[in-house]
Amino acid sequence: MSFKSSMLTLGFLFSITAQAAYDDSWYQDDFWSGEYGNGIAVYKENVSVPARPVMDRDIPASISCQLPFKAVFHPWNEARVVQYRTASKIIPLHAKEDFDYDTDNGIIFAKKGDLLEYLIYYSEGMFALRFKGVEYVVAQDILEKTDYDPSMYVPQEEWFKTTCVNGGEVWIFLSDLNSVDQNGDVVYFPGMGSWWPGYVEYGKVEDLTDEDLKGI
Repeated sequence: MSFKSSMLTLGFLFSITAQAAYDDSWYQDDFWSGEYGNGIAVYKENVSVPARPVMDRDIPASISCQLPFKAVFHPWNEARVVQYRTASKIIPLHAKEDFDYDTDNGIIFAKKGDLLEYLIYYSEGMFALRFKGVEYVVAQDILEKTDYDPSMYVPQEEWFKTTCVNGGEVWIFLSDLNSVDQNGDVVYFPGMGSWWPGYVEYGKVEDLTDEDLKGI
């Protein structure tokens, strides 16, 4: 699919390391979802953030990782060598009726009561669904044919692996660097902020410049 064309392909060793911390109730892919996706930038010098040796939020973030000044961490910033990974909780759904659903990967022939697994959200209403062991990219209209609950929450945990200025490769949990307060505003880790000043055009992001920082 076009919205996955710019996603990074990770090596075999990396895949084993990343997946070890999540059980089979989670699905993983090497990207961050959304039409524009999430990201974060380093606005100040000498910013050190909490990090982990592996992709596992249950392990204390006991490593202090200094990030490069002006760095923008976003999948579209191809100049920066970073590995992006998302772990998404698999949501079981069941067909409410018999139905056929056409996809680029073939037709889904579902019977009432069949299990369909919501794997991970991509962008623009598209998501990955698994049926009888086969993965498909589908649109949200398929949910109308299942016992989908509109209030359903699909946890997606976003991580990135990078090299620290002070040495060593680490995993950083994005939620350790930003959060949403009770007013719906994004609160960033001290010295960090939105990646938007590094936005160039759709599909392209660059590190910050001195000029970018003047407006912050």
